Amino acid sequence: MPQQNFTEAVTTALQSAFSLAGDRQHAEVSDAHLLYAFLEEPEGYFQTIIKTLKLNGQDLFTKCKNFLDTLPTLETPQAPQPARSLQNRIQEAQNIAKEWKDSYVSSDHFFLAFWKHASDPFAAWKAASKLSIKDVEKTI
Repeated sequence: MPQQNFTEAVTTALQSAFSLAGDRQHAEVSDAHLLYAFLEEPEGYFQTIIKTLKLNGQDLFTKCKNFLDTLPTLETPQAPQPARSLQNRIQEAQNIAKEWKDSYVSSDHFFLAFWKHASDPFAAWKAASKLSIKDVEKTI
């Protein structure tokens, strides 16, 4: 992954996502690994924005954990590679940061990137929320 201007929280979440995938012996680090890393921080931005939106963060965290439990594992541990879904989420967050003229890519950019284009488990959870992208942007 090329060096980016990520905030400390994003850098920590990315490192955590890679560690999580490695610990679980997954071949790839997906956007679900990153989502889990953002959600496991109870006082982190993702949990804060979810509470502000009056949504159930614990439900999403559980769905994410269950999703990760279904991913295939490697018999021989090796360093996981970034999956296309993770690369897409990073690119989208970078584009949002650029649009907003922010010099650092932060958690709010990632939250919006997940909201706009995420796959499951985030997509199913988001659909149940019935909130629009405008509602989320306004809250951010």
